[in-house]
Amino acid sequence: MRVEKVFPEKLKTPDEYYLYTALAHDILVVAHVEPTFKTWAAYIAPVNGRDHEEEWKRVVPFGDKVDKELAEFLFHDIPEECEWRP
Repeated sequence: MRVEKVFPEKLKTPDEYYLYTALAHDILVVAHVEPTFKTWAAYIAPVNGRDHEEEWKRVVPFGDKVDKELAEFLFHDIPEECEWRP
């Protein structure tokens, strides 16, 4: 499973970033990482599956939160100092 790292145009903090991976061509899981605040969370949502580079942007605001255990399995490169955001 390939994980992509992306930096949107509008950020709350300069080091904020997102990671996304496709569980299937039409299901994305997106991790929102905020190193400044040392927190992260992950969300899942169905997408059309035509353009993941655009579709990931809608997963965090409209998707469902993923369980911590699944998120840690999918995104094992999250900095250790970042805590799971409940």
